[in-house]
Amino acid sequence: MRTITKTYCSNTYEYTLKIIFTDSLKKYLKKYFVKWGMFNEEAVDAAGVCLRHPSNIEEYVLIYNYNDLTDNCIQHEIQHLACFILEDRNIGLKGENDDYEPLCWLNGELSEIIRKIIIDNKIPIIASNYTYKK
Repeated sequence: MRTITKTYCSNTYEYTLKIIFTDSLKKYLKKYFVKWGMFNEEAVDAAGVCLRHPSNIEEYVLIYNYNDLTDNCIQHEIQHLACFILEDRNIGLKGENDDYEPLCWLNGELSEIIRKIIIDNKIPIIASNYTYKK
């Protein structure tokens, strides 16, 4: 089993994020369901998952599957996480001027954190198979 686990602590929004890259996503998903008492949840195979602790807004987990890691998957889970973090702190996604600045800044911060782990550990990203008009 191949797994890389990193922990990031944010001073800005006061949370801890566990970031896991693994080829056993379902195993880690089950682990957090048990650890956090989420017994009604079903562990599924997925390219990525974002978890928020059911009763503690200071704990989040991102789990990515090595075998399905695409740019879309990376950003998809980051978007979930950014929304959860802001929502849990009663910070509107639109911000004060309806310009989505809180969401955009947090997305950028989280993207840099994830990308650094990917680059430092030489984790391959699979090309998405979207078709584009020429």
